[in-house]
Formats: sequence, structure tokens, C-alpha cells
Amino acid sequence: MAATSYIQADLLADLGALGVRLGGGLFVHASMRAIGQVIGGPRTVAEAQIEGVGKTGLIKMPGFSSDEYFPSDLVRSGLTDR
Repeated sequence: MAATSYIQADLLADLGALGVRLGGGLFVHASMRAIGQVIGGPRTVAEAQIEGVGKTGLIKMPGFSSDEYFPSDLVRSGLTDR
């Protein structure tokens, strides 16, 4: 079975099917792995979201990194469950 590759138009159609409309709001919490292969990568996904809500819409997404919680110099062997 061949892997499917998505383009921006595919993502925009999917967002519309999910109810995303111009001027609406969109809360995003997803991974690229969950979406699948996208031609253009994360930029294409973001551009589809922006086009989906338009200039008057709102996109909200968490922006964090596990590095904030687990810095690279942290010795994890000393951590406990509590």
C-alpha cells in the first residue's frame, strides 16, 4: 500500500469538513506524525489552518517544549514518581 501525501488543498478541505470556517476559531493540538506525510511539511499545515479561518479568525495552539521541563543537563536517574 502506497503512503498518501497531502497537499494544502487536501488539508483545507479536511478542515472545512471538520467545521472550520472563515472568521471562526481553531484550537490545534496535533502531531505531524498523526497527520501523515504533507508536501511542504509543517509550513503547509500552518498555512492551511490560516487560510481556513481567514484574516478575521483565530488559531490557538500550545507552544511548549519538553526541554523546558527536562533540561538537557538534568540527571533523570535521580527522579522519582513523586
